[in-house]
Amino acid sequence: MKIYRTFLTPQPEKIIAACAAGHSVCVPPNMLDFATGDVASFAGYPTGNHHQLVKASEARLAAQQGARLIIAVPSIISGTMAGTSNDAHESLMAEIVLLREAVPYPTTLAIVVDTQALDDAQALALATVAKNSGADAICTGVTESRPHAHPVLASVLPIIAIGQSPTCAQDAMIWLNTNTNPAERS
Repeated sequence: MKIYRTFLTPQPEKIIAACAAGHSVCVPPNMLDFATGDVASFAGYPTGNHHQLVKASEARLAAQQGARLIIAVPSIISGTMAGTSNDAHESLMAEIVLLREAVPYPTTLAIVVDTQALDDAQALALATVAKNSGADAICTGVTESRPHAHPVLASVLPIIAIGQSPTCAQDAMIWLNTNTNPAERS
């Protein structure tokens, strides 16, 4: 499993040190200037409550600044798209198609499907929409993944887990390690 040291808040000195030590990092978009090497970033984080064009611009800029992986939080996470209805699926599809246009291959586009807020059936339905819309992977949480959903979702797209403990990353191909204590990081 690939591990990204994940900084959810601006910490330029720690980002520079992690990159200098050869670690892969995931940083907020405003910290990309401090990151080098294998870099991931977010678009629309943490709420997804951004206009779709702003989110797409944020994703494109992150890719242009060298991020190889973009993790986008869709509007459905913030509740601005009601539930998992057909209308919500169509809106999600349109948002992901816009993001895919903004983030061309070979940059990886992952979509957050919050397994803490959705049951397995809802998460699976959204993951399927994400796949059909051009996403490359699913990030299974905003701040913490629920690993019980990983086997179900892994049948659709590769899984990216987020959280402080390696147990949240069970069955994931990538772990966004948010543990801020370097002594406890894996």
